Amino acid sequence: MAVQGNVEYEEVVLKLPIKREVVVGGCRIGVVHILGDSRSHARVARQEFPNARVVVFGHSHIPWNEEHDGQLLFNPGSATDRRRQPRCSIGILHVDDEAKSVRGEIIWLERSHLP
Repeated sequence: MAVQGNVEYEEVVLKLPIKREVVVGGCRIGVVHILGDSRSHARVARQEFPNARVVVFGHSHIPWNEEHDGQLLFNPGSATDRRRQPRCSIGILHVDDEAKSVRGEIIWLERSHLP
């Protein structure tokens, strides 16, 4: 699943939405590139995806894995651009239908892989 970033070629803009919402198992997940600054993440997430259990975002490349009023806000960071972070990172969302739960996991990559 993908959405537009903020610097895209025209062919990407024509094919991908600005935001998207999907259901994985019983978990509603919203995806958007920009979610405002860190002070407004929770407000913008709830405004853009009022029924989503999780909102995945990017843009800053800074990992974020926080729960706000029943909504998980999750930014996996970046596997290629560490942006003021000690290392690059990726993320995994663990959706457990049986337990009706979801949690995010940030995985820090080894320093030896950095340019």
